Amino acid sequence: MAARNEDWILGMTARAALMWLDELVILDHASTDDTVGIIAKVAHDHPKRVCYLHERDPVWEEMRHRQRMLDAAREHGATHICYIDADGNPYG
Repeated sequence: MAARNEDWILGMTARAALMWLDELVILDHASTDDTVGIIAKVAHDHPKRVCYLHERDPVWEEMRHRQRMLDAAREHGATHICYIDADGNPYG
């Protein structure tokens, strides 16, 4: 799940995703709001089920970011993977 300045929806989206996913990889893309705090809360509520990645560069490099999330999912043993955007926008 990619997220940038989406503290307004991230908690609900991540919790809903965790209702049907074993684990969730969240890439925080240079957020300046409380996205990191929301990720920490969700991770606390779902121990060992949230993998947090941080991208400092504000330039959106979609394929590199997706590959980074895919690699993290595979490191966690994922065999079935889906991509979800934090606000439901399929275009990022």
